[in-house]
Amino acid sequence: MVTILTPTYNRAHTLPRLFQSLLEQTSHDFEWLVIDDGSDDNTEEVISELKVRSPFPVRYIKKQNGGKHTALNLGFSEAGRKWIFVLDSDDWIRNNCIEIIRAEVTRDDFTFHSLSFLRVYENGQVIGDCYPEGLNNFLDRANFKVRGDKAEVFNKDCLEGFSFPSYKGENFMAEAPLYIWYAQRFNTKFINYDGYICEYQDDGLSTNSIINRYKSLNSTLYVTEMKYKAHAPLALKARAAINWWRFKMSRITLRKEWQPPLIYLPIGLLLFFLDFAIGKKIHLSKVGTFKG
Repeated sequence: MVTILTPTYNRAHTLPRLFQSLLEQTSHDFEWLVIDDGSDDNTEEVISELKVRSPFPVRYIKKQNGGKHTALNLGFSEAGRKWIFVLDSDDWIRNNCIEIIRAEVTRDDFTFHSLSFLRVYENGQVIGDCYPEGLNNFLDRANFKVRGDKAEVFNKDCLEGFSFPSYKGENFMAEAPLYIWYAQRFNTKFINYDGYICEYQDDGLSTNSIINRYKSLNSTLYVTEMKYKAHAPLALKARAAINWWRFKMSRITLRKEWQPPLIYLPIGLLLFFLDFAIGKKIHLSKVGTFKG
């Protein structure tokens, strides 16, 4: 029923913990697909050792480093089961998580194309907000201002036709394009089940979000453009436009066919200079600031 898709990069030290949570599942009706995004640690050896004692299928594919979004592209195409559950390499799940997913997607009244539930910290605290009633798709989640990372299970057939774009020399893209594309076509069931346990690493994508967005400028501008065009509420459109100008200021000579209204430029410029002034550990001069 389920492919557990794990994109990973230099997480040999956390993968055994994730694997242990898979071993402890009350249902082993899944395969574990690990997409290694060019790790230079001993990830391959770790997976080989885990595979030997696994009661469920484990598949390992190593690719050239290109970022999590490119690993997801490959994983979506390589998944062998109907439902794809994205599980990051530094996280783990409760022992009934797969059973809950299977119970939901096999219900006679399940007419949805994806499933979304909560991520929590190890102490049980919900990351962000619980889901309110009335959500139908991922755009609704943004419109209702539901905060925090969540766990998602996608229908593989529905993902046909989607692919994150890739820009040469850039290895970070936020996952918003996936949620926007999916929301414009398919619906989602949102449940307040706390089955996904999350641990943010100091060198992880979430921790270094601002740095990564400056380093991968074309990807960042693509994401903010998609957000601006997809969101209806003015506040969300304004936020996307401001961030477009904010990051665009790091390379003012970069030509783009599309740009948001100039009215949002002053606030974007202010945020850019705040990033530069207070640092946020970004060191903008090292990631392309003011380059042509």
